Amino acid sequence: MLKNKNGITLIALVVTIVVLLILAGVSISMLTGENGIIKQAQEAKEKTDIGREREIVGLAAVGAAGRNSYGEITEANLEIELNEMIGPRDEDYTLAKDGENFIVTYTDSNRSYTVDENGNVTEGGKDETGIAIKLTLTHENKTLNVSELPNVKEVVDDNVPIPEGFYYVGGTKDEGVVISDMDGDDLNNSKHGNQFVWIPVNQNQKLTLEVTSKEDITEIVVTQPDGSKSTISASGKTYNGEITMTKNGVYEVEVKTATTSKKASKRVSSLYAQDVKAFTTVMVATFEVAAHEKYNTVSELLEVKGVDSIETLLSTGGYPSIEIYMMSEMIYVEELKEEFEGLMKSMMAEFEDHNQNIESVNKYGGYYIGRYEAGDGTTTAPRTSSTSDTNTLVSKKGAYVYNYITNDSAKSLSSGMCSGNGAITSQLITGAGWDRALNWIIETGEKTEEVLFDSRSWGNYYNSTGNAATNAGPENMNFTTGRSEYWKANNIYDLAGNTWEWTQETYQNNDSTYSVVRGGYYNNEGDFYPAGRRSNDSPDDQNGASFRTQLYINV
Repeated sequence: MLKNKNGITLIALVVTIVVLLILAGVSISMLTGENGIIKQAQEAKEKTDIGREREIVGLAAVGAAGRNSYGEITEANLEIELNEMIGPRDEDYTLAKDGENFIVTYTDSNRSYTVDENGNVTEGGKDETGIAIKLTLTHENKTLNVSELPNVKEVVDDNVPIPEGFYYVGGTKDEGVVISDMDGDDLNNSKHGNQFVWIPVNQNQKLTLEVTSKEDITEIVVTQPDGSKSTISASGKTYNGEITMTKNGVYEVEVKTATTSKKASKRVSSLYAQDVKAFTTVMVATFEVAAHEKYNTVSELLEVKGVDSIETLLSTGGYPSIEIYMMSEMIYVEELKEEFEGLMKSMMAEFEDHNQNIESVNKYGGYYIGRYEAGDGTTTAPRTSSTSDTNTLVSKKGAYVYNYITNDSAKSLSSGMCSGNGAITSQLITGAGWDRALNWIIETGEKTEEVLFDSRSWGNYYNSTGNAATNAGPENMNFTTGRSEYWKANNIYDLAGNTWEWTQETYQNNDSTYSVVRGGYYNNEGDFYPAGRRSNDSPDDQNGASFRTQLYINV
């Protein structure tokens, strides 16, 4: 008789093997299936890699914008940043232009990212619209030939004309060419001649538009810097043309087809024209500084005010719009910044410029402005409200500032300053002249765009900072021209602070017309009344208002 032995039956063995196979299959499925661990790990890694790549491109876009005075992203600056963060172009990545956008593609991963003109980064480089837009600002500077220009005695440093009756003192086109009506004068104005500085303007500027589309173009809408719109009739799949530029600022183009549309924009700052973007930036930035109350969102504003809607808020105060309410109540709401900027653009349309002499500017490539604020060449003491407004006008260092002057008298004195010289015309500076001077100073790198809305580090204000604070403020109100080298930029003194300066601009509000002053004065805050600030005022004489003369070479 056989004894029982411990062991496993054939059936049990088969069952065990089947169970193991099932478990193995489940494990393999969990590892390699459609939602398996390995795939999930791969997807997680890919998402991490995409996030890292996108972040690098975003940081490069921010860095590229920071390299430009106007915050624009250019291909050259974006390449510099990407080379530092990724590696050499065309080895570790490629960079292509699509309208106003840039397409960055990593070589190893073959993933692409789109950077728009505002620095926003999105995955993918494919343009689903099928529309390509190219906006190009061009110019054609002509070489000035003295023998063909009867009002020019010589041409110096990179095409700067010296008019008859004046002498080259010093400086370059980028740092400010200085002329004087006194032979032998120098940059210290030791001969006490009237001195002026050349402001260059590119000649024959054009904004060209090139469009290609996979579908037929139905319409092209152009938005000017002041918000006004115009429509270009177009048909077919291509369009080439020019956009007439009248003001500095952002020009936006929207190309439409039957099924889609695409936008592109170009910032223009080099025209001899008023600057809408600068005005908008200045007003929004200074308003934010001065606001008595600040909120991040509309909901936060309503909660604090104890009302349930904007309509209720406006009706209780009797205001027609939230923007007017904000201005009247001195309230700043970050969420409404874009709407507030729109209001500023519409206000800019109320500022009208006069007597621009564009023909002369385009022929000679620029104009001159007084190196110094207007000085009184007759008085031997600071001016008062009773000092004559027919005293001799000078643009000299060390003269008492010609304040207590009306806008009309400033115009009269300026137009008569060089009346005996038939080669030139003198007049009170225009708004275009003021804006172009500021943009040129920024373009040359002497100042950054920040000074448009915060000039404390540059001019004479009661809250000036750094070296500019030396001898600044109301305690130094009995001042003379050209007092501080720290209040100078590109050989021009006191565009920021010191005194307000009358211009030829006017501001129309309902039935009233006001004169316009620029730049703030010694008793202002430099971050609320900076160099780019426009302020409408009654054209009366006052202690804090002077002016500056502008010269044109006659055509």
